[in-house]
Amino acid sequence: MRIYPIAASLALAAALAACGPRQSADTDGDTPASGTPAAAPTRALIPAIAAPKASGTAGDTDGAETPAKIPEKRLAFATGKQSATIEGSIKGRESVDYLLAVKAGQAMNVSIASGNPGVRFRLMEPGESQTATFDGADDGNQFEGVAGQSGDYRIRVYLMHDAAQREDRAVYRLEAIVN
Repeated sequence: MRIYPIAASLALAAALAACGPRQSADTDGDTPASGTPAAAPTRALIPAIAAPKASGTAGDTDGAETPAKIPEKRLAFATGKQSATIEGSIKGRESVDYLLAVKAGQAMNVSIASGNPGVRFRLMEPGESQTATFDGADDGNQFEGVAGQSGDYRIRVYLMHDAAQREDRAVYRLEAIVN
């Protein structure tokens, strides 16, 4: 389990982006035939903080491509509760966005469980629909951090590339705790 301060992630990502492209070997297929690295998010050098990752774009390697319209659902807490759990299912390249209202400074814990190991989620800050602060494809099935700003955080549930291409169907359980 890792801790991801969201505001610090964004500041670090901006600083790393200013440093230029990654100098590591191309192991994830993001270098085109020209040999010039494609515009790809920079990975943080500090393991406890993740750089924001572009999500849902053409050429994404995890299968969560952005369809014309991704369904949105509100994740709301019952009166007096600090957590909410929702069950759902997706198939192939389908994605579902859950909107979660959070105030700056609140602690967040978001996790997903499924019998299908290809199910993941991305967490995007208010106003974002493509750039993820946390991406389960790289960081696992649980996020813990502190909200850097108030608003609706977007939790995008999707199947990773291989499972999406096979048109797998997955039932999942998404839990969010905010306090």
